[in-house]
Amino acid sequence: MSTRSAVYSAFEIRIRERSSFFCSALAGVVPVLSLALLWPYEEPRKLTSLAVAALVYLLGMLMLNMAQRLGIITDRGAWMRALAAKMVLSCLITQFLWVAPLEPNFLRAPQQHLGLQDANIYDYLGARIAEEGIAGNTHLLWFTWLSFGIVGYLSLIYGLFGISVLYVSLFNSLLCLAGVLGLTGTLGLLDGSKRHRWQALRFAILLPFGSYYDSTPSKEPLTHALFYCGLLIITRLLVRKGRTAVNVAALVAALGLLATVRLNVALLLLFANLIFFLRHLNPGKLIILFLAGVLSVSAAMLWVSPEADSLPSELFDLGRRFDYAESNLLHRAATGDTPLKLAVGGALTPSTPVDLVLLSPVRLAIWLFLPYPEIIPDFGKLAAMPEMLVYDRLGYFRFATELPAQLSAVLMIILLPYVLGGLRAAGKGWRNWYLSVNLLVPALVISNLMFIMGRRYRTLLEPLLVAVALWGIHHGRGGRMRYVLYSAFALGMVVASVY
Repeated sequence: MSTRSAVYSAFEIRIRERSSFFCSALAGVVPVLSLALLWPYEEPRKLTSLAVAALVYLLGMLMLNMAQRLGIITDRGAWMRALAAKMVLSCLITQFLWVAPLEPNFLRAPQQHLGLQDANIYDYLGARIAEEGIAGNTHLLWFTWLSFGIVGYLSLIYGLFGISVLYVSLFNSLLCLAGVLGLTGTLGLLDGSKRHRWQALRFAILLPFGSYYDSTPSKEPLTHALFYCGLLIITRLLVRKGRTAVNVAALVAALGLLATVRLNVALLLLFANLIFFLRHLNPGKLIILFLAGVLSVSAAMLWVSPEADSLPSELFDLGRRFDYAESNLLHRAATGDTPLKLAVGGALTPSTPVDLVLLSPVRLAIWLFLPYPEIIPDFGKLAAMPEMLVYDRLGYFRFATELPAQLSAVLMIILLPYVLGGLRAAGKGWRNWYLSVNLLVPALVISNLMFIMGRRYRTLLEPLLVAVALWGIHHGRGGRMRYVLYSAFALGMVVASVY
């Protein structure tokens, strides 16, 4: 009798879970399709926009089904609601913070324009390839350093469905979901069978700063998805989950694809985990993995850059990196950045190897919380945004870029005590400091070589900061520090306001 009751109970739980999933899916599809229906800007046909929105939503459902079968998630309904919220948020950001201020003259730019972003150039190239065809336009894929991956991605979407930046925003939502699922799977593997602990990571797809770039034709969504899927595959190798040959092949593919978008991030992912490979893989597997990884990244280097011989100097020549940081600082000054940020940048931007090393912790601490201390929005400008949209579109555009960065900085400050708690939990076995290494190594490199000019690259690590914070919470670390840290941040804002 008890066995029959257990069967009925399991069946009832499964029915409830499926009902919750389909109810969440049906509830979410209405606002997603409504936003596509009400989209007021460029699109080939309204029916195409509705079809693309429905297709992306369906692909998200299938992705979540697969994630549950793989043991990554436990509640598909909750994740489906998060995906619907993400798609709605992305559509709104694309419409009001990207297209509205840039349409029609600045949405796509054939060259750098003061105040615009690289994404405007990528979007121009992708749309041009889709309109004119790839024949005779392959050179556009290599228009600039490492533009192949993002331009190819955009031209593929535009070639299949027609030209509308809305479609890019929708597919970017899927990429964001894939990345966060990869990170959730990583934590599940590190923590054994306690998968339920990490389901709150679904909210990482709604982080404001990352959501802004997910809503634009930028490199960030592709980079994040491939980075975290690569991290999941590395974790599977280390915990010996699945067949080694399959995991190695998947990692080689992920590294190769990532290298076509951001070669430096692919190298960071590979070398940050080198110590774990040395400790946990036997020499034969290690040699195969190393050779395969180097071959994959090298092939990507040769494929995506018309000047592959100059790539090593682009990546590893510190003099070039220092010159690049200096030129970025001058660009910030030309676009009218705040005096405080320019003063800090001028004082701490590295200019020599010694300077780079000695002040690296200071740059890391500042970079992680940019634009702190300027994290309170200018409410006067907020109220004037409708007027700015008419009389100062580029000013509106630059101000709209600041708002998500400020919101994310506030969230990172709130999470800081628990992030430090997660870092303190390291040392009790490699699984505890695995996340810390994969957070700190990229953060140290990016924050020091890019500094205040590389604020957008923090979006790569914000989901990982949330993961480390959750690790600290579940290990009971960080709660006692929060009052001291919050008071210190508040004091810093007071001092900055006086300055």
